[in-house]
Amino acid sequence: MSDTIQWFQYKPGLVGETQRVTHCTRITVGDRIRSWCRREFDVSAVEEAAEPGAEPGPGQVAPCGPCVPCLLLATAATEQSPAQPPARAALAVGHP
Repeated sequence: MSDTIQWFQYKPGLVGETQRVTHCTRITVGDRIRSWCRREFDVSAVEEAAEPGAEPGPGQVAPCGPCVPCLLLATAATEQSPAQPPARAALAVGHP
């Protein structure tokens, strides 16, 4: 996946474990993060996570299960096929 995609999840103990899924975004504005699945999070309530399926890097935690809509949109944004234009341009409009 792209290095510009940021993965994050709720910190432990703030929500039930079933709600601790790993979301993605490209931009954080102020004290709010808007994920690609269109949910908003308070920056103080989340922690930076590694990409789902990847080993955590410095300053990252191991990811929980991925948010399926976020994962699908991130995959579409980074895949390219000669048969169709890249989804990255379309997502940039709705998800700056």
